[in-house]
Amino acid sequence: VARCNAPVTRLFEHPNLTGASKIVRLHEVASRDLSWIGFNDTVTSLQVAPGESIAVYSETQLGGRCEEFTASDGDLRNNYIGDDTISSFWLGGWCPVTVFTAGNFGGAALQVNFGGQSEMPDLRLISAGQFDNSVSSIHVPQGMLVSVFRDINFTGTCESFTASDSDLRNNFIGNDTISSIWFGRACPVVLYANIGYSGNSAFLTNDVVDFSASYPLLNDAASSIRVPRGVTIAVYQGSYYTGICETFIADDGDLRDNLIRADTITSMRYGRACP
Repeated sequence: VARCNAPVTRLFEHPNLTGASKIVRLHEVASRDLSWIGFNDTVTSLQVAPGESIAVYSETQLGGRCEEFTASDGDLRNNYIGDDTISSFWLGGWCPVTVFTAGNFGGAALQVNFGGQSEMPDLRLISAGQFDNSVSSIHVPQGMLVSVFRDINFTGTCESFTASDSDLRNNFIGNDTISSIWFGRACPVVLYANIGYSGNSAFLTNDVVDFSASYPLLNDAASSIRVPRGVTIAVYQGSYYTGICETFIADDGDLRDNLIRADTITSMRYGRACP
């Protein structure tokens, strides 16, 4: 039998869990517009019951900025969500990756993985192209991995994020450049059949023990390679990581003068150097 005084998840008007409050009940699951109960843009602190989590949003219909809580917070004034901004919530829900057209999470906002989609290959097709080559900051919820690409269809310069970034101007990807996005995966290594990053290609984020089985068009056929910033790979002339090995930490547009040579790669280790 539940105790009458057992902790509940509750939204409060003032700091330190004081003032008028709104109990978040399990049977409600979500409230898409707190103005319906006169509690819109009012929350300054919140209590989270043990074992529960809540995602709160700055706009109605689970839109705008979002922050997840698994523990109580007595003062939201220095939080990402901010003070007196919460307009909707989702009990047990999660926050999406959100991109913004201005720095410091300002301007127009787009929740780019809301609904659980795994990729967005062409931002020109979203919101009449408003966010294509227009992203200046990105919010990444805790525990999320997202990779953004300069060109459509997950091509061109790529950068992975595991945390929010309020200003992309000094980033590897750059400001106002993002055209495609995928979620839960790091930037790929890309092998190309021709020099100069052209021809048949394979996007790789894991080890490959034998290209002839997994990527036959690239087996003993790679002539150029792109390696994401911060990634190390080892490529081998033999399957199962045998034969001549070469380590790469950057792009190489022509393997013909390399130790590994062009048209010889048969296996690869992602995230490791040659032994």
